[in-house]
Amino acid sequence: MTGDAFPRLGAWVKLPAPESVELLALAGFDFVVIDAEHGAIDIRTMSTMIGLARGCGLAPFVRVAGTAPRDVQVPLDAGAAGLFVPQVDDAARARDAVRATRFPPLGRRGASNSGRAGRWGLEALGDYLRSGNEEVRLVVQAESVGALEAIVEIGEVAGVDAVFIGPTDLAVSGRFREGDGRLADLVAGAERRCVDHHITLGTTASGNASELLDRRGYDFLVLGADTAMLRQGAHALVKAVGDAQAMGRQSLALVHTELSMLVTALWFEIDHGDGSAASGFFTADAELTFSRRTFRGTDEINGVYRDRTARGPRVSRHLMSNLHLLRHETDLVDAVSALVLYAQDGEPPLPTTVPVLVADVFDRFVRVGEPDTGAPRWLIASRRIENRFLVPGDVLAVPTE
Repeated sequence: MTGDAFPRLGAWVKLPAPESVELLALAGFDFVVIDAEHGAIDIRTMSTMIGLARGCGLAPFVRVAGTAPRDVQVPLDAGAAGLFVPQVDDAARARDAVRATRFPPLGRRGASNSGRAGRWGLEALGDYLRSGNEEVRLVVQAESVGALEAIVEIGEVAGVDAVFIGPTDLAVSGRFREGDGRLADLVAGAERRCVDHHITLGTTASGNASELLDRRGYDFLVLGADTAMLRQGAHALVKAVGDAQAMGRQSLALVHTELSMLVTALWFEIDHGDGSAASGFFTADAELTFSRRTFRGTDEINGVYRDRTARGPRVSRHLMSNLHLLRHETDLVDAVSALVLYAQDGEPPLPTTVPVLVADVFDRFVRVGEPDTGAPRWLIASRRIENRFLVPGDVLAVPTE
């Protein structure tokens, strides 16, 4: 019955933990609704929550199970700012809720200023009675088709401060399926009538809170429950780890593909070209080691393939497989791959031959920016070829000693 504006953003409190109230206050909510209808909250915990909410600057409401004296009297004596009364389907039930909530002559609520509502006996009885009738808010919940149709009559009952449209029970009681347009039409009609008759209106909301407040005439919203917020927050944390791991696996697979393409392209250049472009696959200070011979820098690496070309015609096929990443960092990868080499001097076609070399190739790849564009690309910073099987005789194009 107070003329003050209704606090705008609230949350259900269902967990029997007073800390939930404190956390919701820190999150910036304007009010909480302690759920004594669906939550497992006892009287002692409810009273503690109400006191804590008041101390944190939150308006503490209680959703009661009904309008029996025990349902109503305890939270109001504990200092609740108001009550949410469920299943108010018509004006008669709204009047019942008023009678249960208000002191005589407006209702039948029992009086005792010895609790928190009476400042533990410090407040004069007259002030206590006035506060209970004028400042305690009564919110009735419209949760049926009949309640929506009678929403104006319900909202205009003297002593009712606001009407709250409960979408879940409304859908269940009316047997509406999810997304049923008839339900949306009924709610929209009720919204318009409340706006026309200046009835304070609330409901639940999620991602559509701005639309409800700015364009559909709602004065206050319950944005969710502490249980849902905990579940959603915990799920988001776990999912973020899973997503990061999946992204990491995708990233690792992408790196593996990029490096496989790099190594394959290098061997293709050596087999099908003259190897003169091979140094373009290495960093300027790269090292290339064949057995116990090491070549440093792109000039020496170019020299390896110039000497190879000087031997005369030669056919080679470097078959790479089993690329395995040993170490993976953002811009550095150590890897090993298997190399099977078929090679022979002369013009093709040459007689069938067995592999002249089977080796392990140890590469260190680094990711660098392109000189012109800065686009990242992989290059070989070091390569070491360790022979595992070697055909006797001088069949290799590079010296091994």
